[in-house]
Amino acid sequence: MEKKKALAEVRERLRFTKDRGMYKRLQTVRLRIMGMPVKESADILCSSEKTIRSSISGNWQ
Repeated sequence: MEKKKALAEVRERLRFTKDRGMYKRLQTVRLRIMGMPVKESADILCSSEKTIRSSISGNWQ
């Protein structure tokens, strides 16, 4: 149930964000909540695995 709530919150934020960087970070989080491995998430979002891991851990500005 917690996973559904988190996905709903991320989807809601995706609908209203206008910042491209934030949109990509939210997409990363959404894919990870859905259980997508880091490598596949990186391929889908055309990013490096390092970027994906950074987005997940929150080590961004």
